[in-house]
Amino acid sequence: MKRKGKNIKEINSKKLLSRIASMTVNYINDITRQLLQKDNISTGYLSFIKEISEDKGVNFLNIFTLNHDRVIEKFLKNSNINYYDGFVVSKNKRPAGDCIRVWQSDFINNGQKIKLLKLHGSIDWFKIKGNCGKSYQGYYFAQVEDNLNLQDIPLVSHPLILTGRFNKILEYNRSIYVDLHYNFYRLLSDTDILLISGYSFNDKGINSWIINWMYAEERHRIIFIHPGPEKCIKKA
Repeated sequence: MKRKGKNIKEINSKKLLSRIASMTVNYINDITRQLLQKDNISTGYLSFIKEISEDKGVNFLNIFTLNHDRVIEKFLKNSNINYYDGFVVSKNKRPAGDCIRVWQSDFINNGQKIKLLKLHGSIDWFKIKGNCGKSYQGYYFAQVEDNLNLQDIPLVSHPLILTGRFNKILEYNRSIYVDLHYNFYRLLSDTDILLISGYSFNDKGINSWIINWMYAEERHRIIFIHPGPEKCIKKA
């Protein structure tokens, strides 16, 4: 039997392959979340963030990270440093009370000195059924505390993290990543000095933003921290 010039068996095979691929991605995201949920991680190497936050000569500090873990958040909380990551406690009734924060994405007008943008998502971000916060077709984006049992929450997604390599740039125009990269562009334009550490320059989307920013103003400067900068740039 054929359907619009295509064999039914061929169509079913493609649907099955698509389903398997989707399940594989979800499995990778779940395993990534499990591996990155560690409490005994040292954060002392991030002490420079506290120094910058206390420097009265620094008006703001925007932290852009591609990591999925919660190491930076752990350091900021342990150091009693206030920051904004796009999520707020909603006044609307929702499951699990204050253990869930909803996506607001107001990085420009929130007034916090330190802003944290996780451009590839986070192991504690999920889509949840309901109309709390910024709603998207019957669900909202939320940040869920690590100690919360996910089985008690009406989840409609696996962890919102970007894995893989060349597929990331396609996802920047979808879901929560649209808001993130729009705010990345806005905040980057107000930045004079970009301190880069731990980045391989293998993300074409991120590279494009950095290149555009670098050529926009003569005063823009990059401080690149790497044990072998020439080797890193060559492989970028």
